[in-house]
Amino acid sequence: MAERDSWATMNGATRVLDAEDSRVAVGALLQPGATATAKGIGIINGAGSPGLVAATAPTPDVNVRVSAFQATIPATRGMGPYIATLDADKTLNVLGTDPADPSNARRDLIIARQTDTYYADGSTAYTVMRVKGTPAGSPVDPDPTQGGLFPDYVLLARIRIGAGATAVTGAMLDDLRPPRVVALGGVVPVSTVTDRAALPAVPGLTIYRRDKGWTEVYNAAAAAWQCQGTVTTGALADITHPYTGQLAILTTDNYMYRWTGSAWVVVANVSGTTPGGDWELGDQDIFTPTLLTNWSVVTPPVGLSLAAGVFTVNVPGWWLVTCSVRFNNATADKYVFVAGTGPGNVWGKDSTSAAANSQATATKKLVAGQQFRCYAYAGATSKAVHEGVGDDVPGVSAVWLGP
Repeated sequence: MAERDSWATMNGATRVLDAEDSRVAVGALLQPGATATAKGIGIINGAGSPGLVAATAPTPDVNVRVSAFQATIPATRGMGPYIATLDADKTLNVLGTDPADPSNARRDLIIARQTDTYYADGSTAYTVMRVKGTPAGSPVDPDPTQGGLFPDYVLLARIRIGAGATAVTGAMLDDLRPPRVVALGGVVPVSTVTDRAALPAVPGLTIYRRDKGWTEVYNAAAAAWQCQGTVTTGALADITHPYTGQLAILTTDNYMYRWTGSAWVVVANVSGTTPGGDWELGDQDIFTPTLLTNWSVVTPPVGLSLAAGVFTVNVPGWWLVTCSVRFNNATADKYVFVAGTGPGNVWGKDSTSAAANSQATATKKLVAGQQFRCYAYAGATSKAVHEGVGDDVPGVSAVWLGP
């Protein structure tokens, strides 16, 4: 049949809708399925853990408990899903009815099944039930359809029953519940990227990543699921298909990044602490261009480190470096400079002959891992010294200005 009878129509005073037409019409209000007329199959989203199969608490026994739930169950022999309800928790006897084999393990399944006499089943009934498996040295799941006789069902759980087991514990249960289903236009909760991959590629379909705490929308033009707005994540790689301009806050370093179309670049520091630090130079002899190394921390560094006179920045962007030196020789030529790889790579320099103090500054855009150094020179043997006990000169400061 191509055209179906529309919802809520009559032929004069005669009703024209049958059960299948009604399922098709009501199913139109559910989230999309794999085809234009198919609808999502699974547990209808609700509070708590709908459809969860659990061991008896607090003390496991021969039973399991199935939490109340609603579900859409496929009508594999017709069209439109069955909308089924278990309106209260249900207890299913497992080992009391069918004790464990003393020698071999077995697997049982808990399913929610719909039968329908219209399709020649023996009854029309919705049943949450256990399907018993066969004990074996390497047990397998039983056939929920009983040889294809009852094909309309959803799986809820597997029970792995060891030889001689006398109680069903939580460790014996595998959660097999299908994904959550919502109304048309609703936000679909998914637990993993695998669950996401099982959804149909419907333009505008929106999901909530329960494992990440963000929403994604299927972009048909990009053929990809894309996060919306600014995302907070522990790994930028978790954003599988960023769009150009996408913003993300990385919790491991507290920086905001922007996707350029090919790479993530830092755009802001959101830690509340500006990267940088400053150090005081202890007395050190100066003559030829001398690498300053006798540093002690004044303000603990953030975003950069120091080892053997070499500063390494960990945060890319613009940095302002200021190095001040007080010489104990006020007559000879003296200078201070900030350099990159060495004295042949000068970024900023200041010279003096009559004065005792000299200060060099440099503003440079650096990449993560790039290094800088501070040097001093005196035409006659000199020493970097402090004028007063509380002075931070000689010293160096480095401050991150921004990306």
